Amino acid sequence: MNTDRNQELTQLLLAASTDSATAESELLDFIREELKEFIHEDRIESASSVIIGDRPPNGYPLEDLQNKLLEIVKDRGVEAAVSAFDRCTTDTQASFQYWALLEGITIDEETQIFDGVKLVPPPDSLLALSQLFNFSLYEWRSNSLSEKILLVIDASVSPIFHKPDLRGFYTGADFLFKEDSGKFPNFNESTVYNDAFYTDLCQALSLACNSAVQILLQWRFVKKNEIFNLTPGPAEITQLGGGDLSASFAEVKNCHIEKAKRIYDEFAKFNPSDKEKLLIVIDRWIKSKTSQEDVDRMIDLGIALESLYVPDSSGEITFKLGVRAAFHLRDDLANRKALKKKFGEIYSWRSTAVHTGELTQKTKKLSQEEIDEFIEEAQDYCRDSILEILKEGKFPTNWDDLIFG
Repeated sequence: MNTDRNQELTQLLLAASTDSATAESELLDFIREELKEFIHEDRIESASSVIIGDRPPNGYPLEDLQNKLLEIVKDRGVEAAVSAFDRCTTDTQASFQYWALLEGITIDEETQIFDGVKLVPPPDSLLALSQLFNFSLYEWRSNSLSEKILLVIDASVSPIFHKPDLRGFYTGADFLFKEDSGKFPNFNESTVYNDAFYTDLCQALSLACNSAVQILLQWRFVKKNEIFNLTPGPAEITQLGGGDLSASFAEVKNCHIEKAKRIYDEFAKFNPSDKEKLLIVIDRWIKSKTSQEDVDRMIDLGIALESLYVPDSSGEITFKLGVRAAFHLRDDLANRKALKKKFGEIYSWRSTAVHTGELTQKTKKLSQEEIDEFIEEAQDYCRDSILEILKEGKFPTNWDDLIFG
């Protein structure tokens, strides 16, 4: 808007702030004229309805936008309201954030991963978190946020207003969502809550920290005083956490962040076929670290290691698994022999778990501590194998070439 229009809006807002019915009517006429391309039958569609997820089917009454302006006047002053309205007529892009509550890692202070992507310590309780972001959760597992972390991703949307579909069929497809860091794919309305949005980064953090990093909750956040935030209701929460909880957690250090970034970049270079294959392996490794039952942990590890080393699943699987893993992870003969034997034991435990549904044949003389140590060692070998594949940038295309040079 030009200077004269800004001055006119200033006077209208000052007058309307005194509860003058005449001034409010004139302010509404001013809004109609300035935003006429987005208005249909005195209703306007806002990007906030798509971001937060609770919108009327045919846009908002124009009075809602007027009330938002007056709310900004009350909270931040007339100049802030005029500036906000001026920006919405000249710059049709606005900021918001993706938030996710992660389990399996913790952090002492806010830490940046990429530009526009950071990890943040959570408040003390879920109640405090829900009050901060205006959402409600019922029958959640725990109100404690210890051993948790918040992932924050800056994003933008354009335009912030759109002409509503009065038939009630509006899908939000006219709004473009853009993640600011450039590290993640951008999403339209139909996929913006998809778990895949965070998967690569969470798996990179899992591998870097040697802990199962899982998404428990995710939501989108628009600051209350953003002019396009016309959604009065609470934020829409997607609850993703399953029945299994991480068996442990890791404290994130700078070295973990750097390693996670490197893993993320290495993974991004994979061709789609290898990436899909490796996702299965990582997913099973993570499941082995969240499963509460020893049998399930060994079955998941067996699937992961077979997918890595014996994708053809034919012939002497135990022999192939041991030899290939030994040559893949070790350079000298003695260590290769020892590792081949260890992988044979791991696969034997896996076979017992699969075929009998229990591990008593293998564990009846062992304490639970010794069982845990064996499974954790197997998990570490699986993680080492994943990291080696990532470092090489591909799966070995011919295991004979690796073994025989």
